[in-house]
Amino acid sequence: MEKNIGIEEISKDMNTLSIEVGVSKGRGNIIIIRVNSPYFRNEILNFLSKRFTYETIGVNEGEGNEIIKKLRQKETKKDALIWIMPENMSTDIENALNNYRELFYEYPAPSIIFCNELFLQGIIMKAPDFWRYRGNFYIFKEPKRDAMPLAFESLPISISFKDKKDLMRRKRINEHLLRIAKDEKQKVGLLLENSEIYLIFGNFKKMIEVCEKALESVKEIGDKSGESECYTSLGIAYRNLGHFSKAIEYYEKSLKMIQKWGINQENLQVI
Repeated sequence: MEKNIGIEEISKDMNTLSIEVGVSKGRGNIIIIRVNSPYFRNEILNFLSKRFTYETIGVNEGEGNEIIKKLRQKETKKDALIWIMPENMSTDIENALNNYRELFYEYPAPSIIFCNELFLQGIIMKAPDFWRYRGNFYIFKEPKRDAMPLAFESLPISISFKDKKDLMRRKRINEHLLRIAKDEKQKVGLLLENSEIYLIFGNFKKMIEVCEKALESVKEIGDKSGESECYTSLGIAYRNLGHFSKAIEYYEKSLKMIQKWGINQENLQVI
């Protein structure tokens, strides 16, 4: 079963998730939740914490055996296990999910697996047996806030990719080109493309670092369109970190530049 969570349905579907966790208390179950924003993930956890007790386990790449070890304990005083998965499906985690999936149902509490889009694609492609073995699957889309300019909320990712290896390869090429590039505008384009990659990975602090470097360059060369793009990207990064006042500040700076300099927003490669 798949749930697509929209703005108007957020409360209803939060309650649906709550009911499912309640029905699963005392027995094993696999509930997969795709949510890209760490801030919104914490909002979901806060919602669940008002109704259930749970243990949160942050899983890093290389810790597949830790998943198996935890599930084999088969004892808990909590209502649920919360698994925060890394950005990438590593081989050890793939092995744990595919070959030890029965342990999730033998454990006396449901497992709620939080992951981003990249990890979700890893499950579907690399752990298909686990994917078929799951219970429910939810796609949570962070609701838009009225204070945030809606034009920026819907800006698409401008780069295409197959998987994490493809993105990492692209990032390495960009970093090499940055070392040898002479043209400042080209450097800005490479930095902003890397900021998109960090956005996909959910590494918003690194995204901010890269965007700030790009911002310094566009100010030096007087690139107004690039400056507006940098402000937008910074706003998105801060929004995803939950720093909404800072995000609004950067969105407003971008809007002012668009209005003052007549920048065509549709031509911006923003994220």
